[in-house]
Amino acid sequence: EVRDAEAEWAGGTARGSVSAVFSVPPKYEISAEVDHAELSALPWSAHWAEYWGGAASGKLRLTTTGVGRDALVAALAGTGELHLKSVELHGWDVGASMDTGTLHTGVSRWASGEGEFTIAGRALHFDSFTLDNSHIRTRLDGTLDFSQDLNLTFAPAPIDRRVVKSIPAPRLFQLRGPLEKPVAAVEIAPVAQARKQQ
Repeated sequence: EVRDAEAEWAGGTARGSVSAVFSVPPKYEISAEVDHAELSALPWSAHWAEYWGGAASGKLRLTTTGVGRDALVAALAGTGELHLKSVELHGWDVGASMDTGTLHTGVSRWASGEGEFTIAGRALHFDSFTLDNSHIRTRLDGTLDFSQDLNLTFAPAPIDRRVVKSIPAPRLFQLRGPLEKPVAAVEIAPVAQARKQQ
C-alpha cells in the first residue's frame, strides 16, 4: 500500500493512494485528487492540446486487475468528479453553431464546468456534464475512447418546464471521430431527447 503520495502532474498537483493485492490475478485500487491541472497538458493524446484549454480539479477512483498492459486496460473501471475553470474548445463556436443551426469556426469559452464521469469499456464517459458561462448553460454528454476517438454532444441545458411548449426542439452540436481531426455537425435534437431535457 502507498498512502499520501503526491506528485506534480499536468501543471498541477496529484495526491492519492494505491493498494495492490498480489493474488491470482493481481488487483489494484487507486484513489486520487487532482488540483489545478492544465487541460492542455493532460496526456490523452498528442493532439489533445490543439483543441482544449483551461484548468481541472477533481477526484478519481480506479480499479483494475490482471497482468500486463492489455489486461489492466481492459479491466480498468472507475468513477470521478471534475471541476473546470476557464474552459476553451478551439476550432468551433459551439454556442453560435447551436443558435444558428450552421457550423461556426472560432473558440468556445465557458467560465466553469462540473460533473461526474465513469471509466469502463476502454472509454471515459460523461453524462449530463454542465458547462457555464455568463449567459447560457450547456450540457455535455458522450465518450472519449482510449483509442483516441471521441463522440461528444453539446446541448442547451434543461429549461423551465413552464415555458417549454413555446420553444422548438433544441439544436445539438456534435463532435465525432479521431481526436487528430474530429468532425463537427449541428443537428436538431430527436423528439425523445428533447422531451427528456424538459
